[in-house]
Amino acid sequence: MSRLSRRQFVLLNLQDQTLAIDTRRVINVMPLYVLHRSGQLRPPCVGNVEYRDQAVPVLDVSLLASGVPSKQALSTRVIVVRGADEIPLGLEAEGVTEIVKVAEQDIVVERASLPGNLDVEAVFHNQGKKVYVLDLERLARMDNVRHCLMAMS
Repeated sequence: MSRLSRRQFVLLNLQDQTLAIDTRRVINVMPLYVLHRSGQLRPPCVGNVEYRDQAVPVLDVSLLASGVPSKQALSTRVIVVRGADEIPLGLEAEGVTEIVKVAEQDIVVERASLPGNLDVEAVFHNQGKKVYVLDLERLARMDNVRHCLMAMS
């Protein structure tokens, strides 16, 4: 019996779309209350979280994509990921409640852009819905995200 190669993804919501982050890039998922908000940062930067004695900048995915801040709900979380050059970056996102396993052959490499110039590196289907895998390398290199990283250093 052969084993199918599978990858895991953290799912999150952006308006009516489902996005995914490959768990190989996820460092930690934190509740929203650990976010230290700062009104002095330029959007989409919203503050920082402490992770291993380091201030990690956090940007709001919804604010970046649509100009509308994430809803303050129990399912809104901060996902700390390895961004470009392995530098930690926090993503405030809605609907972070599920991790899915997807067979490699069900993941289609597809370059696309979502609202706010969020780049997609692949897609798959989950429960009949198309799921977009965020390209974290490109996300971390966007001008307003780099500004957020520099403001926190």
